[in-house]
Amino acid sequence: MNFLMDHSRHKDGSFDDEGEAKFNEFKKLHEKEIQENGIDNLSIDEAYMKVLGHCSGYARDLGKGHPVVDKGGKKGKAELEAEIQQLRGNNNAMQAEIDFLKAESQRKEKEAKEREERLEKKVEVIMTSLGL
Repeated sequence: MNFLMDHSRHKDGSFDDEGEAKFNEFKKLHEKEIQENGIDNLSIDEAYMKVLGHCSGYARDLGKGHPVVDKGGKKGKAELEAEIQQLRGNNNAMQAEIDFLKAESQRKEKEAKEREERLEKKVEVIMTSLGL
């Protein structure tokens, strides 16, 4: 409500016509909420949306807000779901690659350990044959 009072006035302190109408509508909305519920449960954002209406892009009369995702002001649900599925697929592919690399690493470690054991046995046989 303070925003409307601060930004919808002329320099002499009087409301411009549109600002006065919106301010009165804003006041009536809050009074109606208090009469119906005994308390004002309406959030400021909801009140602004009801009084000023939806405007794609930045929220009307609220200054710069979050930039718009696309031209329509919203990303379509189907588009978001497709993007989520693609990201899940990428995640699954990366997880499979990680699992493959872990298995490959374990296999190479096992081969290295077996090679080391064979070399130790060969060294032992040579040492035994030399009598050391």
